[in-house]
Amino acid sequence: MKRKLEVLEEINDANKRHVEEWKQEQEAPHNFYFTFGTDPLFPYGYHDYVLIRCRDESEACRLFNARFPKRPGHNVMNCAFMYNEAQWEKSVKQHYADREPAESIIVMKPGNR
Repeated sequence: MKRKLEVLEEINDANKRHVEEWKQEQEAPHNFYFTFGTDPLFPYGYHDYVLIRCRDESEACRLFNARFPKRPGHNVMNCAFMYNEAQWEKSVKQHYADREPAESIIVMKPGNR
């Protein structure tokens, strides 16, 4: 009986660790990349990109729109495309080799300074 209790405690501890790791992963900032096409009214040019590091896609779009508002009369973001980190690494990064972001917006986790 004692061994069963020990095993159950080990399982419970492992589950708690797993939940904590998952929470930390969800709160960790992620990279989002905003690129620009050939439209001369975009804030940056064809070979430029803006990096936003924040909690999620919704926050990234909000931060981008705050920095680069939609153009009057247009209900679209003021960029050509937005990519999450996986999309960027898989098929886009190669087109921006050796280029630093034109701008970076970094949001730290709450409590970090």
